[in-house]
Amino acid sequence: MTLKTNGVAKPGKENMDFDPDILFRVTDKNTTFTIEVDGNEVVTLNFKKATFA
Repeated sequence: MTLKTNGVAKPGKENMDFDPDILFRVTDKNTTFTIEVDGNEVVTLNFKKATFA
C-alpha cells in the first residue's frame, strides 16, 4: 500500500503493509490523499467542498 498526499508519496509511505487504522490530517481544502495498492489507485480523497470549523 502506498499513501500519497497531493500526488506525492512521502518517505516511509511507500510499499507499506495494510493498516485499517490509517489517519489522515487535512491541512486545507486543497489537500488530497490517494491510496494505491499493488500500483493501482484504489481511492482518492479530496476536501474541496469541506467546511472547516
